[in-house]
Amino acid sequence: MSHRLAPALSAAFLLALPAFAPAGCSSDDGIVTGSVTVEAQQRSEWALYSFDADDVLRDGEGEPLLVADPSAEEGWDIAISQWLMASNSGDSASPESVSRGALLAVEGNTEDWASLESFTARCSDFGVAGSTTNEASFGCSGTTPTVDDGYVSDVLDDPDGAGPFPQKSHNSSLSFWFEYEFSGHTVIPYGHVYVVETNDGRCVKLQLTDYYDAEGESGFISFNWDWLPD
Repeated sequence: MSHRLAPALSAAFLLALPAFAPAGCSSDDGIVTGSVTVEAQQRSEWALYSFDADDVLRDGEGEPLLVADPSAEEGWDIAISQWLMASNSGDSASPESVSRGALLAVEGNTEDWASLESFTARCSDFGVAGSTTNEASFGCSGTTPTVDDGYVSDVLDDPDGAGPFPQKSHNSSLSFWFEYEFSGHTVIPYGHVYVVETNDGRCVKLQLTDYYDAEGESGFISFNWDWLPD
């Protein structure tokens, strides 16, 4: 089966995506499959992942819990719906969450991913939204700015900017994790390194790595992650 993105990700939106320069801190080759894979194929449903549990939230039968509104559920840190990503913040926040969302820490590109392993920031480096004291987030040279200036919280808007989707709460930073190749209708990850604040205020580093399962079916988001120290 070919690698195809859901039709709702329109050409108009993808043509409008800016091209960002690589950060220069990279060692991965852009083809590594994430150590975690979450199935979330339906645009009307969200799968909910907890870093603390290192698993998706599950229902009473032990099956992955799929919900229409992540904010109605507690104990999750990121939510996934097809290619869309949400953090437990802003318009997606559940009542107990203190998360401020996610920020892009180190840029990668489709040919040369940023290195998740070598990103050694502390959670406290990102204590104030809109600023950071960690030079690693500005690339190896210390002069390349990131796409995000600080934490980005979830907002309610049209995620592809062109109308096929209704407005939906999502994290605009986390959702911008790939390039769409028109010739093959393929999602190609940039290999960015993100910092995500969890629902209880801790931090993880996160790299989204794939959109397909082994048979090429879309809606299977893979990622690698690890905790950042306080």
